[in-house]
Amino acid sequence: MIEVLRGVVDGPGTDRFLSPELEAADRLVGAGEVRTAAESAVGILA
Repeated sequence: MIEVLRGVVDGPGTDRFLSPELEAADRLVGAGEVRTAAESAVGILA
């Protein structure tokens, strides 16, 4: 899941405006990409 998220959001660092990164993360969740990554690591989620 971290690899998927890091594809669109930088990791911890200096203070910055986070709204664009939060929106990108929201799009990943909405598209099911985070769930798909999690399920590939641990199996089907209920």
